[in-house]
Amino acid sequence: MEKEISELYRLFKKYKLAPDFASRCSPYGERREVAKYLEHKSLHHIEMEVVDYCLKAIYTMGDEQDLKYFLPRLIESMVIDHSLVNSWSLFKKLKMSGFEQWETVEQKLIYKICEQHFILKLNGQSDGMLSSMLDDYVELFDLEPFY
Repeated sequence: MEKEISELYRLFKKYKLAPDFASRCSPYGERREVAKYLEHKSLHHIEMEVVDYCLKAIYTMGDEQDLKYFLPRLIESMVIDHSLVNSWSLFKKLKMSGFEQWETVEQKLIYKICEQHFILKLNGQSDGMLSSMLDDYVELFDLEPFY
């Protein structure tokens, strides 16, 4: 899956984080500091501890372009450790951002990575976790009529 993740970074490098990303964050707590960190770090070097903050694009602040900027790191993190970025949250963001309208090449690559990830996870999950993961993938792949 390394090859596909590398391709995802290459394909999505055209998307840039908005210059005012940090200013759209709440001034309370540590949110602005984390957003400033994200503005100034290379996407490959965003530490795993703050990757979940990237999911705030769309719900809390940001937009589709911000999500596309963070997406390679989010998907890579989901593949490395499901507890860092869970598929349910990520797939929800994809749906909210109009994923079905994105470029076909982007959709196909994301589907391919998610399909490979799903197959790998099938072999090592407990029943409860597997059921939850199945629900996530049913939503992403629009399999509701078959489930």
